Amino acid sequence: MSEQTPSSYPAPNYNTNPYQQQAPQTEKTNTLAILSLVFGFLVNIVGIVLGFVALNQIKRTGEKGRGLAIAGIVVGFISLISGIIFAILMLAGLNEVAKSAAAYESSAAAASSSSASALATEEVSEEASAAADEASALASDAATTAALDPASPYCVALDEFLVASDGIQQDATTLDGYLASLTKLRDNAPTEEMRASLTTAIDAVNASDAATFESALNEVVFDLGLDAVNCGIE
Repeated sequence: MSEQTPSSYPAPNYNTNPYQQQAPQTEKTNTLAILSLVFGFLVNIVGIVLGFVALNQIKRTGEKGRGLAIAGIVVGFISLISGIIFAILMLAGLNEVAKSAAAYESSAAAASSSSASALATEEVSEEASAAADEASALASDAATTAALDPASPYCVALDEFLVASDGIQQDATTLDGYLASLTKLRDNAPTEEMRASLTTAIDAVNASDAATFESALNEVVFDLGLDAVNCGIE
């Protein structure tokens, strides 16, 4: 057996920092991103939820498929809004049919039943009108959400946060920049609930509490993903 000289042993690497590891790179496409696009055409709510879950996974794993996930979300919302508009049109048609039927019944009914028929017609009309108002309000809310200004402070802060999130997966030394973008996003958040969750996430980062950080961020990831689409962030 040959004798090994000292030079044959591998030189130790004293520059390795076990706390700063590069995020693994993979060419794999996230499965939920693909399913999000498929279900966006078939079952819009499922496609939207899968899209936001896929975006969250892609941020953590570095997988491909972010575009598919966003496309699934967009297709799902288009399908959802189209369904709402269709429901409004159907309700409007049913309301007209109900009014026509009520007019015919009231003209053909006897005097003793005319008051009861009028009451039933009024109840049907009120229910149809209330349903139409509710559907219209849902469509209005969806249209308002979809009209976020990409140049608004919130959209700008959200874009910077998403860029910083991608960067910290590649280089853990960018933590200060990530924390700054998270703070800016919190300061420009549109709701008190989102501000509270982001504040909890910031405190968890400062306390090195990974579990609390992930829990707080998961509370707003759905809204952040939706707002990213509405802000036109790719």
